[in-house]
Amino acid sequence: MPSDEEGLMVRVDGAGGSVEPPPGWTVVDTDAAGLPALLASLSARRTVVVVPDTAAHAAVAAAEPPAAASGRVSLVHTSEPEAPPPSAAGGPPLTGWQAGLSALQATLDTDAWPALPEGLARIAPVRNVLESAGQIGRVTTEDGTTWVACGFPDLRRPSSKVLLVRDSPSQPEVIALHRFPRRVGVVTGDSGRWLPGDLRVDSICAERTGRPAPGGGRLFAVEAARVLLVEAGRVQSWDGRRLTDEGTPSQTLASLVLRWSQR
Repeated sequence: MPSDEEGLMVRVDGAGGSVEPPPGWTVVDTDAAGLPALLASLSARRTVVVVPDTAAHAAVAAAEPPAAASGRVSLVHTSEPEAPPPSAAGGPPLTGWQAGLSALQATLDTDAWPALPEGLARIAPVRNVLESAGQIGRVTTEDGTTWVACGFPDLRRPSSKVLLVRDSPSQPEVIALHRFPRRVGVVTGDSGRWLPGDLRVDSICAERTGRPAPGGGRLFAVEAARVLLVEAGRVQSWDGRRLTDEGTPSQTLASLVLRWSQR
């Protein structure tokens, strides 16, 4: 039986090389027509299906393998081919949070020193972390969405840890911009430009962990291979294998902000 480190990556026609397989994984190219038979014949290994657009995603979702199939399937939606790393004019490719800022198509104003969002400032442990930032600025996208940018230790070095924070009607949003190209952060009801917004929780769990969450709950935060859900005033994290209680939303938010500010 293949180990957890091995797997099968199925690239549906049109997805191209937008997602590279981890070491030890096998890549198989197919089209939507040949996908059902392929999924039905899965062996006991982790399987990632990479699809090129929303139409192909619907075709893949309709072709789920029968319950008897032993493979664990995760659907990855890639709406656009992977672009080369952004770079400053005439300079080397951007990395880290600077590459994330370019991908967000936003501008950074380091002359601004905006106040922290009220929803985050009310949570003392969160406020303490954000106020320890070595440099604070304002990030703005073309549609006028703004975040307070907190740089650890600054907003100059590519290696800095940069958090974008803002308030929203549902809960504060936090983006760990330095985790780019992974999109990591605390989501809000109106997320969608950078973090998952109105997608189904099961789809997000399957994308990040390989399996839908066993329980219910509202999406709270996403990490590279972990999804956090909140229900009845408690946050549970799901890694594809087990649910772990993380505490109240405020406790979890403080823990995430501290960890992301450090790595």
